[in-house]
Amino acid sequence: MIVATALHAQVPGADTLRLTVDEALSRATAASPELARERVEVERARAERISAGAFFPELPELEYRQATDAPFADEGEGMWELGVAQEIELGGQSTLRSEAADLAVAGSELRVRAAEVALRADVRASFARVAAAEARVRLFDSLAAFAHRLDAAAARLLAAEEISELERNAIRIERGRTDLELLRATGELDAARAGLASMVRSDAGVIVSAVMPPLDTAGMRAQLIAIAGLEGRIVSGDTSLLHARPEWQALELERRRADVQRRLAGRTAIPNVRLGLSLESETRPAVTGEAGTQTLETNRLLGFNVGVRIPLPLPGLYDVGAGDVALAEAGMRIATAEQLLLETRIRAELTRASARLRPAVEALGIYAREIAPLVTRNLALLERGYRAGELSASEVIAQQQQFVRAGESLIEAQLEYAEALADLERALGR
Repeated sequence: MIVATALHAQVPGADTLRLTVDEALSRATAASPELARERVEVERARAERISAGAFFPELPELEYRQATDAPFADEGEGMWELGVAQEIELGGQSTLRSEAADLAVAGSELRVRAAEVALRADVRASFARVAAAEARVRLFDSLAAFAHRLDAAAARLLAAEEISELERNAIRIERGRTDLELLRATGELDAARAGLASMVRSDAGVIVSAVMPPLDTAGMRAQLIAIAGLEGRIVSGDTSLLHARPEWQALELERRRADVQRRLAGRTAIPNVRLGLSLESETRPAVTGEAGTQTLETNRLLGFNVGVRIPLPLPGLYDVGAGDVALAEAGMRIATAEQLLLETRIRAELTRASARLRPAVEALGIYAREIAPLVTRNLALLERGYRAGELSASEVIAQQQQFVRAGESLIEAQLEYAEALADLERALGR
């Protein structure tokens, strides 16, 4: 595991923040604006699911009517009616609406997962770049200290007339070149730390430092075997590698959702049933008795009615769902086309990542076994040989530059391995 330490190495008294990669990923996940946006999309899809899950798409209608006959207004005659009506969809429209909403929720959750996969790969690659930049600073810092010691030794040898001024100047030039390389490496380190700090949202001024773990040669050999198997699956056209990506799964759900919406739109012309219940009160004059006495009589009635809403098939005048059907079909075609594009891109990413990782593993193994153990030892031998007069300045400088090339090659191999591994994990959707 990569261990990260955030500290103000160049600012006295600064706070120190130490992070593992998992902790850094947790901080980046919590602070990522891209993930925050995708999570809001999930919340919105869930809110729409609540609306779509209702059995009745429309609220019931409550209606109250009151009327008074004008000629008999003074005698209290008239009527009032209180009614409630509910429209019920037929043809499974509510079921299709709920299914489309469920697919939208699942698709938005997959997009969150895809953003998390990309973020993990970016954080791991950023850690590797910081670790490589720190290794370069350590390399050139040790070389600068070595060059300064040689320069001091050369000054004494020149005073004792044991070397020429030309040889002394060659040592000084090499010292200046090493100082410049250290300055350049320090600038690259500051830039790499700033990039990682922005991802983990560290406090202002905090410097993030990444330490790579010891090389696991046994694990690297196992990776070579796994890469060979992966490349065989890519060549054979194994679609499971493609369909494991959350982006592809999200597009598949989008295509299915568009199909459900197309079927739902096609049912717009299906008549809907309208059920109603009413309470009516009517007051009218009535003649009673032989004398024909006129009195007011009130009658109250409870009624139940059934209606049918039949859409008129008049395109251009009424909406009969043709536009929604065409829109959903276009959405299906778009999702299918995006799937094909994504499959092509995923195959290219897998091929490129595996092709990059295989030589990176092999190169890092060679540097770790055959070069790295000799680098530090050779630097000590160079200084000892020069002080003893066994090596000339030109020989020391040539060997020093070889040391630089070997050290930088090892750092580049480590960085290439870490970035290639992050790319492969991204391509696999992990």
